[in-house]
Amino acid sequence: EEFFNAMMGMRTFLFERVYNAKTVRAETEKAKKILSALYDYYSENKEKMPKQFVAMLETNSTERVVCDFIAGMTDRFAINLFDSLFVPKSEFRGVY
Repeated sequence: EEFFNAMMGMRTFLFERVYNAKTVRAETEKAKKILSALYDYYSENKEKMPKQFVAMLETNSTERVVCDFIAGMTDRFAINLFDSLFVPKSEFRGVY
């Protein structure tokens, strides 16, 4: 019973302070937008995926292959990829 109560206390804490925190929800929405943009981009530009994923298109649906490609990305890689694909670059970027 003591272990169960401790576990439930930890569960309550995690839901209140981690899973449902406003800052986490805001970041989750940003992540969804990044993943959605990457999915749309690679669904339309299949040939831009790494060769092993392009080869998988012969036996798998575009949806499956693009999902597998994105699922294998680290958070940092996905963010950097999004940045390189969608954020305008300028010689003045970061000056202001």
